[in-house]
Parts: sequence; C-alpha cells; structure tokens
Amino acid sequence: MASFALLCFLLWAAACQPSLSPVGGVSPPPTVLTPAAPIASPLPETWLDVLAPEGWAPFERAMILEAREDVAWAVETLRPTRYVIDARFDPVARRVTGREMVRYVNNESVPLDAVYFRLFPNLPGFGHAEISSLTVDGVLMSPEVELGGSALRVPMMPPLVPGQVVTFELSFTVDVPAEPGPNYAALSYIDDVLALAGFYPSIPVYDDEGWNVEAPPSYGDVVYADVSFYLVRFTLPAGWKIAASGSALAVEDNRDGTATWTLVTGPMRDFNLVASPLYEVSEARVGSTTVRSFYKPEDEAGGRRALDYAAWALRYFSETFGAYPFAELDVAATPTSAGGIEYPGLIVIADHLYGLRGGFFEWAVVHETAHQWWYGLVGSDQVDEPWLDEALAQYATLMYMEAKYGRIAAAAAREAAFERPYRQLIKEGRDQPVGQPVSAFSEADYGPIVYAKGPLFFHEMRRAMGDDAFRAFLRVYLSRYRYRIATPEGLLAVAQETCHCDLTPIYAKWILGATSADPDAIPPSLMDDLANMPSCLSETCSFSLDSPRLAQ
Repeated sequence: MASFALLCFLLWAAACQPSLSPVGGVSPPPTVLTPAAPIASPLPETWLDVLAPEGWAPFERAMILEAREDVAWAVETLRPTRYVIDARFDPVARRVTGREMVRYVNNESVPLDAVYFRLFPNLPGFGHAEISSLTVDGVLMSPEVELGGSALRVPMMPPLVPGQVVTFELSFTVDVPAEPGPNYAALSYIDDVLALAGFYPSIPVYDDEGWNVEAPPSYGDVVYADVSFYLVRFTLPAGWKIAASGSALAVEDNRDGTATWTLVTGPMRDFNLVASPLYEVSEARVGSTTVRSFYKPEDEAGGRRALDYAAWALRYFSETFGAYPFAELDVAATPTSAGGIEYPGLIVIADHLYGLRGGFFEWAVVHETAHQWWYGLVGSDQVDEPWLDEALAQYATLMYMEAKYGRIAAAAAREAAFERPYRQLIKEGRDQPVGQPVSAFSEADYGPIVYAKGPLFFHEMRRAMGDDAFRAFLRVYLSRYRYRIATPEGLLAVAQETCHCDLTPIYAKWILGATSADPDAIPPSLMDDLANMPSCLSETCSFSLDSPRLAQ
C-alpha cells in the first residue's frame, strides 16, 4: 500500500522540482497495443473438475509459458487451497451474491479441530457480509462467529488430520459501500467503479501462532494468506470491463443483459477485481506478460502513463529480482484514498493522481508493482510484520528510480522520502523499532517508521554488502521463498549467506532498535553520494517529474 510513501515522495518533488529523464542501461517497454479480447476457452463441465486432485490444468492458463510448470510444482509441493467462486453484482442494490466451493488440505503437522474463514467486509467500516449456508463435505454446519463477524470458526468433527482434504461450500452476500469509509475504498462502488477487495470468504494462514484471525488496524493491510488457486465466474451488466487477479478465459453474454466473466489465477495469495462500464484499456507486452491499464476516458493520458510506469517497472524488477511468472498484470484507476494498493496480479491507483506526470503518480505505480514480488511471490505477515514487504517495496522503488533516472536523482529521492522524515521522528523523540505489528504504531507513526526508516535498513545492508551481493541476495531471497511465507529471520539468514558477512548489528540497529535523539543516527546521506558531483542547485541536478512516455 502506498500513502505515506507517496506523500514523502512529494517532498522530493517539491524540493528538487525535477526534470527527470531516463538514463541508459534499462530497455524500455514496447509499443502500446490495442486492447485485446479475453481468450475463449472451454470451461470445466462441473466445479468438481477443478476441485479434483488432477484438476489443476486450467490454472496454467494464468501463467507465462516459461512458468507453467510452477502450477504442477505447487500442486505437488504446497498443496494449495482451491477456490471456485460464482458471484453476481447488482449495481442498483450494490450487492454481491455468491457461492463458493473451497478445497482445503491440512498442510500442518498437527490435527486441526477447526478451520477459520475471514469475512473482511465485516471489519469496521468496510461493508457488510452474511453467510446464508455452509457445508463441510456436504454436511450442513453452523459456524461460530467471532471478531464482530469478520471471522468464522468452522469446527472439524473429528479433527482434520495432517494431509486430509475437506471441501467447504458457502453461500454469501456482500453489501458494497457507496462511501470510502476507513478502508481506503478498497471495497466500494463509487463513481461507477466497483472495487471488491476481500469480498469472498477466505482461509487465513495457520502457523506457529495458530490461526491468524486478529482484527487489524484500519491503516494497514489486512490479508495474510498462503497461495491458492482461484477459478471465478463473475456476472455483472454487459459492457463492463473487469481488471482482476489472474487472466480472463471467457466472457459470455447472457439473455438478461448481463455478461459472465470466467477468470483463473496461478498460485496467488488473494483474488480481487475492479470493474466499470466506463473503463478504457491500453496494453503493452513485457516479455511474455501483458500489462493492461484501465482508466476512464477523461484520464486517457494518465492511463497511458500508468501503463508506461508499470511496464518499465515490471521489466526492471524481472531483470533484477527474477521473472514475473504470470500472464497478466492489471493497473486500474479507482477512487481509493490510499494512493495505491497492491493485490496479486492487480494494482489499483487513486484516480485523482492521473492528472499528474511522474513524481507522486509514478512512485505509487512502481511501489505497488514491486509488491508483486515482495508480498505476492514472497509472502509475509502483513499484519504483524508489515515492514518485511512494505520497506522492501519502498527500497525497490528507489532502485527503480536509480536505474531509470540515475544516482543523483535517487539520492535526492532517498533524502526526501526516507532520511528527512526519519530525522524528524528522531528530533521529536518518536523513533521506534521497525520490527513491530501494525497495531504497535499509532496511525501517525506507522508511515514514517515502516515506510521511511524501514527502507534505510535495506540501504545500509546494500552499503555493507556491495551492489552485486545485494542484488544476488534479492534473487536468492525470491528463489528460496517463492510462493512461500518469509520471516524476518529468514531474510537476514539469506542476506548473510549471500554476502558471507555479519549483518546482525545493522539489523539490530534499524529493525530492532530505536534512537532517542542522535543526529548521527541517519546513515551517510545525499552529500556522501553526491561527493564530487554537481550540486542539486546546478542544471545537472535540475530534474523534472515530467518524464516522456517510454513506449516506442
């Protein structure tokens, strides 16, 4: 999620009034193409085809050809949950009515006496969801409602032993808010744009703490999930366009003036879609992946800029971290108040940014694109360890700026977006350890600690390791935790193995420690990186947020 992150970036924009022009060294994305219709594909004859052990072939359609073997590997190694969702949206009633079947495998080493489902619309201010029926292997069950209706405990009688498979079937309705509320309009129907984050009942992570079902604060991300497979049939008025996790296999027009979209994903941690009757679409190819930008007609120029930023970032991150394995990445303009929010295969960007060029707008798109690696491919506990994905996505965005615009621009961005906010925290006596749950921070402190101080840990790590070792570490980290859940200890271990060095003092200082009032706490900053370079007041450093379109 990008809100404080982008606000910090504005400080850089205001201070330097740039004129950023890309530097050489990274190839630009190709020409923008015309929108393409979804690929027609036969659907499984029954839901059980996809839920059967061997029914994973449709999920390969959401992967690039080079990564299709990831599906078979995940089925055999991770045994992910499979969701089949059939839902319909009524724009007049602002209601989603749905049914889902869920194939769940107990991948834990202990019997489970219950399985939990999250109903995120029932978090305060999100919306409202109800379950009208729930069966376990065909037997009607009455779940226990917890956390104000945002969690359902489904007893397993007898307990579900390790390796055992169970199938749930749930019928549900969701009332979609017409106002933003405290959820950043992640679940909303505003100005003819439907946003459906967390609309379906989902199974959270079970780990050494048990089921992760705590009620998160409103100012952080809420999903902590293992990768799963999704087949979704979604019906809404004909003529609407959908941006979603995964890929569209088919669109079928119905006699009642509606259309049913069939969407499928590879191994992803969540499923989300946004839709509008007003969307226009532009697209580009980056390697084997299609990048699509969805925007309203009046935002065409901004929509094409969003496409450029996402395509450039996708290419750079794939070259630097490891290949993006999915066939599609969608970028959609929505009324979100967060600046930007990440979902697997889908990023949403605040539509009020689409009139901007570069700066705030570009940082948002790139930050959320970075989350496709740090959250999407490498999972982490976003509620209890938010820095693990947010701080790294922030630093990855800075790496993009360095690759695209050069070292001077990146140093200025780091000073304004990371160092200056953190220095102010120290001055005010508000410094805290980065390695804490979202709930440990006030809303005012969460952003500057996690989004500003957190990335400085990665900067210090890079200075200690050297550029080559740091990039090697990121590639090994991705490889080791691809489609899995990473931990802070795991990240540190991979880094130290890669550089053959001791990084625990840096980790202790930046992640576990806090400074009361030490002006030297900030690492060597802008002036060190700009030694023997022109001043930021000179013409050389007078970069602009107005970057040219990158498509040829």
